[in-house]
Amino acid sequence: MRMIQDRVVVIALFLLPVPLLAQAPVNERIGPYVIDARGAFPGFKAIPSVATAIGTVTTNLPTRGFGVAGGAHFYPLRWGKVTLGLGGEAVASRGSRTLDPTTEGGPTGPTVNTRFSGYSPQVSFNFGTHEGWSYVSGGVGQSTLRIERADAPLETVPRRKTINYGFGARWFASRRVAVSLDARWYAVAPQFASTGVPAQPRMTLLVFNGGIAIR
Repeated sequence: MRMIQDRVVVIALFLLPVPLLAQAPVNERIGPYVIDARGAFPGFKAIPSVATAIGTVTTNLPTRGFGVAGGAHFYPLRWGKVTLGLGGEAVASRGSRTLDPTTEGGPTGPTVNTRFSGYSPQVSFNFGTHEGWSYVSGGVGQSTLRIERADAPLETVPRRKTINYGFGARWFASRRVAVSLDARWYAVAPQFASTGVPAQPRMTLLVFNGGIAIR
């Protein structure tokens, strides 16, 4: 229930600019372009089959990480209150977790590192004015999701088809610089087992991003 309440609050904050900006006297069009630079805060999945495949337990898998995300978009068309955006984004992040000793003074357990990175073109639908706007967006690209023990790193992992979708907002505190927030889901295709590559099921990761936008 707490998680649902938190998500409702986040969505309300992202959508807040729409009614506020509708009352603003500024009537400039969105755009013509924007560049985002953000910190990324991914949530990773702790899946039993993934832990077993690399010789550890579920509690050894990291569930939080940190990274960077960036993108660029331009806004060629407008229909009434909706502005079309075209562009792309990239994200790179990682997290790690080490098991505590099972006995007092004993050795720590293995360290598991998770790295998620990807890139994708994006299409967005934007609502607001030149001074700030909300959006919904999505795209199809590729990503890598590397989950490995530090003492047994994988030689390589394949790129996988990844669908991303999400929403966000940009508030311009000055003419050129804005606060930029984004919540994005990445639906990552399954990874099939091969020599040196463990299997992973299809999974969806949620990444929160926060930073600045420049135009």
